[in-house]
Amino acid sequence: MFVRKKKNKSGVVSIQIIDKSSGLYRVHKTVGSSRNLDEIVRLVQKAHISLHPSDIEQSVLFPSLLSDDTAVENFLNGVMDAHIHARGHECIFGELFNRIGFDVIPNELFRHLVLARITYPVSKLKTVDYLYHSQGVVTNEDAIYRFLDTLNEKYKTTIERIAFSHKKKVLGNISVVFYDMLRRISVLPSLHTLYGKN
Repeated sequence: MFVRKKKNKSGVVSIQIIDKSSGLYRVHKTVGSSRNLDEIVRLVQKAHISLHPSDIEQSVLFPSLLSDDTAVENFLNGVMDAHIHARGHECIFGELFNRIGFDVIPNELFRHLVLARITYPVSKLKTVDYLYHSQGVVTNEDAIYRFLDTLNEKYKTTIERIAFSHKKKVLGNISVVFYDMLRRISVLPSLHTLYGKN
């Protein structure tokens, strides 16, 4: 059993205890109904107490929520996953992206793809899902492939120059560059086979 808040057409909210048995939902008990936010919170607490009587002592420690707390609770109840976007990596990696100088590329998709590759390196198709669910960015796999072609044709030299300039500034003289080491590891067994294991 669980507690449900049901908003009626009249605007009154009914607090109900719902029983789910054999896949069917039925109203076990209606605790009460109200339009007043504080009263609704009190009715929800009352419903929870009737479901879990052992929680009565605990509920005394946390009396009815203030109206401000109720407003926050009501707001959060209306928030859906589609409204939530992760911004932490944008604050950190986005700032680094700008400081390195990649923000001169005049296409927002470039920024999204670079940051997504750092935080969630997956296939193009999964990147599309990731961008939508974490950033609210709507794109598709074909658009990404078209953009990568454009990137290669128009911006490759600029990106290489920016990356090289930044690495030189940070590291000084560059004598060796390693690229995509994880993929190269899969080549090592064939090299051992060709040249021996010594």
